[in-house]
Amino acid sequence: VEVEPLPRVAFQTNFASTSLALRSIFSIYMVLALNSPVRWTVTFLVEEKETKVKEGMLMMGLHPSVFWACWGLTYVLVDAVISLIVTIVMCATGLLAQSSPLLVFILLWSFCVSTIPFCFAMSTFITNVRAGGPLASMLVSLLSLPFMAVVNSQGTEGALSSTELWWSALVSPLAFCLGMDSVWTFDAGYQGLEGMQFNTIDTPGPLGFSMLDSL
Repeated sequence: VEVEPLPRVAFQTNFASTSLALRSIFSIYMVLALNSPVRWTVTFLVEEKETKVKEGMLMMGLHPSVFWACWGLTYVLVDAVISLIVTIVMCATGLLAQSSPLLVFILLWSFCVSTIPFCFAMSTFITNVRAGGPLASMLVSLLSLPFMAVVNSQGTEGALSSTELWWSALVSPLAFCLGMDSVWTFDAGYQGLEGMQFNTIDTPGPLGFSMLDSL
């Protein structure tokens, strides 16, 4: 008689598996934590507009596309550094112990990059430098709040279908929340999987839509 264990991955206790109650709060908190670049980008852009620095550079022959490209490239690099630091902290402290650090970094960075065009658009409508940054940051946070309803409706008759989730993922903050929720549940040992890895993600899932939003 031979006895063999079932072909399941051994359960590992980690922060995600012991804190499923924080599942929805974690994603919203990550949006708030990555909101600082949005505030400062809009603040600096509106300040340049108020002090006529932008108009002065355009009058001297600077092409508008070069102006926006410089701002975009600057904050793409800034967002990369911020995303890298946040990824290292979450993986090194055991917050996300089993997921791929590269996947977590791509998810964080794609969300941050997707907010850059939003900042550019907001800066063209806002004229008050003091109110511009906080207002843009608040709008990004508000766009992530429907995620709470999505999580609470799972397993009920009002749960969204996959198609509806994909359409909602076109909103960058909501796509990021759905992506972080997937990372959290997979890291907690959902269906025996050892965290979010390249071989366990869905191609048209939240990560794919978050990368699409960043374009």
